[in-house]
Amino acid sequence: MLLFTILLGGTAIGESLLFVEERSTAFEDVVVSPDEQWVAFGTGSAGQIHLLSVNSWTLETLDVCVGSLGALAFDETGYLYVGCDATGILQIDPSTGSVESEIPVDATGFYFASLYGGNLFVLAENPNGGNPRVHQIDLQQLVEQDSGNFPTTLGYGAPKDMERVGNYLIVAHGATSISKVDPVSGGATRDQQGPTTGACEDVLPEENATNALISGGSAGVYRFLYSSNQLQFASIGADVDLASSLIQHEEDLWVADSTSDSLKAFSYSAGGATMGTDVLVEVPLDVGKVIQEMVSVQGYIVSGTDDGAVLVVGNGPWVEAEIPTPAVLEDETDFTVSFNSTQDGTFEMLLHATTNDDGTVLASGTVNADETTQQALSATEDFFEGENTIRIVVTSEDGVGHDSFELSIDTPPTTPTLTQTEVGFGDEQILISGTAISDSDVSYYQVYLSTSQFQPSDYAEGGPVWDVEDSSALRIDVTSNEVYEWSLGNLTNDQEYFVSIRAFDEGGKFSALSTVQSVTPRDTFSASQLAGEEGGFCGLNTPLDWVVLLCSSLILTLRRREWGK
Repeated sequence: MLLFTILLGGTAIGESLLFVEERSTAFEDVVVSPDEQWVAFGTGSAGQIHLLSVNSWTLETLDVCVGSLGALAFDETGYLYVGCDATGILQIDPSTGSVESEIPVDATGFYFASLYGGNLFVLAENPNGGNPRVHQIDLQQLVEQDSGNFPTTLGYGAPKDMERVGNYLIVAHGATSISKVDPVSGGATRDQQGPTTGACEDVLPEENATNALISGGSAGVYRFLYSSNQLQFASIGADVDLASSLIQHEEDLWVADSTSDSLKAFSYSAGGATMGTDVLVEVPLDVGKVIQEMVSVQGYIVSGTDDGAVLVVGNGPWVEAEIPTPAVLEDETDFTVSFNSTQDGTFEMLLHATTNDDGTVLASGTVNADETTQQALSATEDFFEGENTIRIVVTSEDGVGHDSFELSIDTPPTTPTLTQTEVGFGDEQILISGTAISDSDVSYYQVYLSTSQFQPSDYAEGGPVWDVEDSSALRIDVTSNEVYEWSLGNLTNDQEYFVSIRAFDEGGKFSALSTVQSVTPRDTFSASQLAGEEGGFCGLNTPLDWVVLLCSSLILTLRRREWGK
């Protein structure tokens, strides 16, 4: 866990602020992946995405755009989309941070994005000037749709947010201005007469609502009625002074109130977008920050502020794991895990878990608040070569908290087999073929060759060196369980050679040498040549490499049959 943490200590009651992370720039948009593994924070003019792993509570900064950034959204498969000025929409894999595709869009700058019906709808500047437009992106073809009314131009400028609410896309434009866009037809309408105080900012996303709720600043919370396209006050009688952001969390409506520097929960009916007037829960923040947007993820409320801070509120314990000892297992199998919890409770350590309810249980027990708990573990056959995620889940009377870390297994590769039937010969050639070892991180085989007999025990590392112009000629690139073929030419016919292989993994570790096999290259003849006739497939002198390879494969097959008798 790399975040600067505000721990509240002792036994918490109800929701509380669990941690704050200060970043370098303002957040303008916050989105969560459908599997609730990632939260992405957009920075606008800074051109960066701050990506939060909800499993490990670590933040990574991705430098995505040279210019400004906007239109942040996850699709249903987990890809992250972001708009970059002068580039278009980028499709990003959040697990690697790599750009998978670029989608050109006829726009000069990007604001917000939402999904509807499997398509991505992007709000962007009009390159011809005037009010912004909504573009439709086909995520199957990864192209902009230029049909019907799309791109559709809105009746207001200066957008503050856009969300899918029921069957429409709702755009807040500040002041008391709202646009409603039909994602099927592309038709856009504006709000009618309504309040003249406050400012429309954050739209509450809700797939099943028939009206929309919008934060209204000093006006509290607005309701936008679809039937009449009218804006009205929704929080009359509720204790909301300056509403900056809204989110539905565990069936309640949570409002960020900047005046009281707190989050307030109210009862909520999604269908008609109505809220209660009684404050059910109030969580003091005391950070002096204005929350721009909030998301609900894995039982927490994660917020981004206008000065670039990440806030997390929850009702369970805050769990913080230390780097295990050792962090990388090479020759050893035992390691120790240490962690702290802000609340008393029970814990489980889960292997390969992505939520609190999956994975393999490695250990369990009790934990005391604010005391370091240590647990000795051993890497069993359930661990993988490479990175292994271990999730620590603490359950208290108030809720559930977690943290996770990666433990790396880096052991030497399995010793590859090399049997006599896997070695063949051709004219001045040695051939090897087989199936690579099943180690997940195997990278290549190194071939060792000599005219003098040797044993695997003669070389704890390396092997006899064969003089070749290009050292890669003695390397066989392989992946786990891959069927491979290899050959080496320019050898001497009727000379006995001794050959062995050694496996290397991605980390540079190597196996023991395989069994040493002997092979003797010989001139090969076709049936027609043996009969004294001209021509003949295998004896044909030709510049075509594939003919030579086919001949070699045929000879190798015949030799294997002969050896297998």
